[in-house]
Amino acid sequence: MSRVDSDAKGRGNDNAVLWAVLTGLGFFIGLIPGVLVIVVYLVVGRD
Repeated sequence: MSRVDSDAKGRGNDNAVLWAVLTGLGFFIGLIPGVLVIVVYLVVGRD
């Protein structure tokens, strides 16, 4: 997330922090359901 923030600042983007936060939120929003699917798959697969 810090790489995105520094990259945006390097381009003179005033919304660098906002973009970094949105990128981080998007990552976690996509990551959590993915982890849940994997956990459910493992639990169901064991039965």
